[in-house]
Amino acid sequence: MGTIMIQRNEHVWLTRLLLCACLLGFGAARSAELDYALSAGVDASDNIDRLPADTRNSVAAVAGLELNGRETAGRLQYDIATDVAYYNYVNRDDLDPELRGQAFMRGSYGFLPDRFGWNASLGYSQLRQDPQGSGAPGNRESLTSVATGPWMRLRLGDAMEADVSGQYARQAYGKRPFDNETWGGRALLARRPNPRSMLALGFAYDQVSYISSPVGDALDFRRREAFVRTELQGARTELQLEVGYSDMTGQLVDSDGPVLRLDFNRRLTPLLTGFVSATREYITSEPTDQQIVGPGQVGEAQLTGEPRRATRFEGGVRFGGARTQFELAYLWRNETAQTAQHESRDLGQARGSVTRAFTPRVRGSLFASFGDESFSAHSADALEHIYGAQLGIELSRSLGLDVRLQHAERDGNAQFPGYSEMSGGLFLRYGGTRGAAQAN
Repeated sequence: MGTIMIQRNEHVWLTRLLLCACLLGFGAARSAELDYALSAGVDASDNIDRLPADTRNSVAAVAGLELNGRETAGRLQYDIATDVAYYNYVNRDDLDPELRGQAFMRGSYGFLPDRFGWNASLGYSQLRQDPQGSGAPGNRESLTSVATGPWMRLRLGDAMEADVSGQYARQAYGKRPFDNETWGGRALLARRPNPRSMLALGFAYDQVSYISSPVGDALDFRRREAFVRTELQGARTELQLEVGYSDMTGQLVDSDGPVLRLDFNRRLTPLLTGFVSATREYITSEPTDQQIVGPGQVGEAQLTGEPRRATRFEGGVRFGGARTQFELAYLWRNETAQTAQHESRDLGQARGSVTRAFTPRVRGSLFASFGDESFSAHSADALEHIYGAQLGIELSRSLGLDVRLQHAERDGNAQFPGYSEMSGGLFLRYGGTRGAAQAN
């Protein structure tokens, strides 16, 4: 009972930390450009439990927060993508209130510009407690990650430099007993012939400890990486690439293989941009930047909280016109456990969205995603389809009204129960852009 109480208190503390971090990030970035929105309204579902039969409806009072902003110059640099909402189910006594959605914040402050500073990051998302079940209340748990540490840059000549950083990271699950922490650091010997390009040799070391594991320190492991890193910022192209070799060793794990981290953006036309990202790494406690899909689509699955390797690929195009914007993308993700069973999970997902400004005050959007999920321990796949529409009406410069409809459906079997859900909401929104982009 004591352990359960500690975990619950820790979960409450981390949830409060997330909300405080949102407010602190809002205040710290006041001098730069930050899009924000506060919303309040109601959300209804005809199958809140996402069951194949015995469906039950629900009505929830909702309060939401959105923060989006990026600053890449000055003492304070950050990247914020947050969309969370608090749901209170007013007609269902058996459902507890919950915080839904996703958040990611990364920031760095240079005490000595371009010489010494401090990094910090925070991530929040929701997982399906039972990966084979649907993302419904009772089968959701939070995953909160925080990380912080110093960085230092030493000039070794006109073009050479040494970058050194240290980090402490903590990861907490809402229910499963796999809370963990990481102490680590990385060093780069880099050549920067100009401010827009860099080529470096790097090494990283991380020690991961499972602080709430029922098997003590048996899951703890050490991760080492040796890699080459290159960066390029051109007029139309942005590239960040790390490629090398990594190993994971511990009492129950002993694995090694290539490591890859890639972020690539290419402006194909003045309005059309292509993007590709790829990752292959052994997972530590550090927050990860995942696609923000909003509180309406929650319940990402995770194979396990134990030591694992993750491989991810995503590619697509974005179009940003004056009145029309759209995105088409495909995501493939694999997780493989590194303990004796070596179970794996695969997800393939295609998604698309289009937004159109009909008038200066009326905007509509359509969105859809189609996913195929499978686990190596089961022969069956789960096919999940989500599509919907949203209409936004600007009542004034800062006040707006949003109407959302969404249909979610899953085809499954005994291992992956299917469901069909129709949901919708009506929200009053207050927001805008705070500050103006400028270097600090």
